[in-house]
Amino acid sequence: MKKLLSLFLVVFLSTQISAQINSDIDVLLSWMIGSFNSEEQSKNDSDYYNISLEMHRIWNSRNDGYWLYVEQAVAANKDKPYRQRIYHIFEDNDVIKSVIYSIPDEKNFVNGWKDISLFDKLSPENLEARDGCEVIIKRKMKILLLEVQLIKTVRVIFVVQLMLLLKL
Repeated sequence: MKKLLSLFLVVFLSTQISAQINSDIDVLLSWMIGSFNSEEQSKNDSDYYNISLEMHRIWNSRNDGYWLYVEQAVAANKDKPYRQRIYHIFEDNDVIKSVIYSIPDEKNFVNGWKDISLFDKLSPENLEARDGCEVIIKRKMKILLLEVQLIKTVRVIFVVQLMLLLKL
């Protein structure tokens, strides 16, 4: 009977931990996916430009995590982005990881967030992981910790105090 109870407890706790991580991924993605800009900040402070940030899901049928197309541009020149990346966000044991990739021939994907079918011509095998740009995200009480690997041997931890609506 003890063994059965122990097995039940292990399965129950594993399910709860997995559900918590999945909820964290969902919350994280809800924060990340969308269209953003710094227009208000640029109006209030002349040291800031109005920057446009587009983050949209691509490759929805893949089952190895979530893939986001990221495009940054000065808002007045959205057709000339200064940064285009693909983020791969996935669960790895008890943490969420985000790996950032460069896009080959990125000019072919400008405004790709408007038509994600453009990315059907591309696969993860065509991408190049950006060295030192992996982000590790884990829950600590009601905050998420982001661990950014800057150099292979140096890590900096940023505490993001974004209170979650989820109950722990």
